[in-house]
Amino acid sequence: MPPRLRLLCLEPEISWLPSWKGGRLVLGSSPDADAPLAGGLLPFHCLVALVGAGTEAVSVHDISGRGDVRDAALRPVPASGLRVRAGERFHVGPHMLALVNDDSLRTSGDGELPCIVCGSPDSRDRGQRVAGERVCVACLGVPELAPDTFPGYELVARLGQGSMGSVFLALARPRERLVALKAVLLGSAAPRAVARFLREARVLLRLEHPHIVRVLDASSVEAGPYVVCELVRGGDALARLARGPLAASEVARIGAQLADALDYAHSLGVVHRDVKPANVLLEPDGRAKLSDFGLAKELREALGGDETSSTGSGVALGTIAYAAPEQLEDGRSAGPPADIFGLGATLYHLATGRTPRETRRIADLRRDPLAPPPPASSVASSVPRALSDILARTLATDAKARPTARELREMLGRFSA
Repeated sequence: MPPRLRLLCLEPEISWLPSWKGGRLVLGSSPDADAPLAGGLLPFHCLVALVGAGTEAVSVHDISGRGDVRDAALRPVPASGLRVRAGERFHVGPHMLALVNDDSLRTSGDGELPCIVCGSPDSRDRGQRVAGERVCVACLGVPELAPDTFPGYELVARLGQGSMGSVFLALARPRERLVALKAVLLGSAAPRAVARFLREARVLLRLEHPHIVRVLDASSVEAGPYVVCELVRGGDALARLARGPLAASEVARIGAQLADALDYAHSLGVVHRDVKPANVLLEPDGRAKLSDFGLAKELREALGGDETSSTGSGVALGTIAYAAPEQLEDGRSAGPPADIFGLGATLYHLATGRTPRETRRIADLRRDPLAPPPPASSVASSVPRALSDILARTLATDAKARPTARELREMLGRFSA
């Protein structure tokens, strides 16, 4: 049975659009449209048609000719139409729409929502509904902090904890919107960690891209500094690897999205420096988002001026398995090519189920020459040679031999087309 594809409106309000009528839908502001959309659009503004029986894609056409139908990057849809696959998004005027594989949506046996924190589908534990989502009793509450520790945000549950602090599920007032609040707890954080955290907030407030986790607010209270981000449902790529390697087409699609995000960040002089599966969030509709620019560095600081980096001289940042050779020598000098290496190593892991290097000790890597990893196609037979060759270019020891983010996006886009 082919998967059921449905259109989900994500902005300005979340709502499902009607089912297909003869394999197509006409969207517009007229009541005569199959799916009326408010916002002053012309009647019969946009045509969305299924592409072939059992195909997880649709064809989107701007039939009003006003240029208000745009792709995920807000580029006008060409006259020939736009092919949108399951998990991808497009814009119709002020509306952001997603094509969703309805068969992949998670529900428990009686239709009860899974817990947004742990995913538990146990319908016997109905927990508490918060902004339309369910939080089970086991996850509910943050007992060590008052609910109003962060003005304007009510803490609901803990999403995770790291060396620098915790990430909480919070309810933003007065909009009643669930967000992720990342806080550094001063009692356990070194000054260097706090400085890194504040730099992350300053950099991320400048970034707006469909494949970068959006920062909504950043401030500081008595308990410590914090940053508020959009809540991304679905978990990270590292957790997804627990179910095994991803299909080559999915790896290429995710890689193209992340390369586009890095191309945007690099154009603003921002380097991530810690691209790895744990920092790649995967939404239920299939879109990938790059998170945690806590190690990001502005290029103008790296290329000139006084170096006041809070990382300390000679400290190699980034997780070892995904860090570029130049990061292992001097984390402060890592530029955009280091992000390409990190993305390549991440995609290698997603495609093969293995990291491109086994050792976790910087000393071992500094002492021994950095040999290229075995081709991904030789590690996993499911990886096509074409994709393996692309990954090999991203993992070149010489930073100058790696493609730019834009070149990598184009290569992966051609592979997945």
